[in-house]
Amino acid sequence: MDESTNSVAAASQPEASPAPVPETIRTIAVVGEIPFSGAAAIRELYNAGYNVRVLCPDEPSELAALASRKDASANSITTVRGDLENESAIRDVLQGAFAVVFLSPVNLEGRIYRSRSHLEDCKRLIAAAEASAIRKIVYHSALGAYSKALSRTMREAAQAEQLFQNSRCEDYCVRTAPLMGRGDGLLTGFVERAKRGSPFMLIEGYGSTMLQPLHVNDLAVCLVRIFRDQPDELAPDTYQLAGPEVTTILDLYDQALARAGRFKFKFHFPLFVMKLVAMAQPGSAFEERLNLLYDLFFTDKNDAPKLAGPGFKPRTTRQAQEEVFGAA
Repeated sequence: MDESTNSVAAASQPEASPAPVPETIRTIAVVGEIPFSGAAAIRELYNAGYNVRVLCPDEPSELAALASRKDASANSITTVRGDLENESAIRDVLQGAFAVVFLSPVNLEGRIYRSRSHLEDCKRLIAAAEASAIRKIVYHSALGAYSKALSRTMREAAQAEQLFQNSRCEDYCVRTAPLMGRGDGLLTGFVERAKRGSPFMLIEGYGSTMLQPLHVNDLAVCLVRIFRDQPDELAPDTYQLAGPEVTTILDLYDQALARAGRFKFKFHFPLFVMKLVAMAQPGSAFEERLNLLYDLFFTDKNDAPKLAGPGFKPRTTRQAQEEVFGAA
């Protein structure tokens, strides 16, 4: 067969389809508080198909991070040992990542994770994210973030938001009310005190502080939406996320007592007496708890339904208390 025949034969063959290019699975880095809020976010991100790389300060955090991993899955959960004081560990957890989430829950006691070094942690993370060309950076803030708030926790949340907004990454600030669920620092305390044998209960203040707690799993659902391009890409902004109901500290105690089948005589630690005690302990944890009673833990603009999408059914405080009682 001559060259022309070869050409005709080749032309008559159907062109081979190009090999499909495998879709790259995005890697989301998760840093901050891991055993509670981090574990929920990791699980949701992983189930949504993302690779998740986690900065773990200790073995319990690592076990919590890896609890959702499945051997047969196409995506992965990996860990890096270290915390936000370790710049080398931060670089390792961010290497090749599309985005990073910094989880730092706030409850009625204050900030849960590394409260004393929070702003420095934010600065180190931002510097590493910029150096690693991270596209999206998500900061978990608090509804009461305000530069003139009474509590140090809320003032620093406002300062941290400003740091992230000034970064070169696409910044998303996610403000939440106190988180609830198994292992939380909110309902767990109410339940434990309700179940104690003493017939008396001391409540700091009047119990009238208004709260709009958000279930930790609902926060995780909202976080996943930030990394989805469909139906359209979510714009960098500050999003306020809260649960479906506004309640008070006193209501939460009463719910816990009713669920435990207990009656207790409530004694209130008056706010003016708390102020006198706090004046003798400036900068103490007690003063911070007092100041937090005056800060904002609810919102009239709840973005959770928008981020979670159609069919979203947020968990209520009663449902969360059932979880906590089940775990107790």
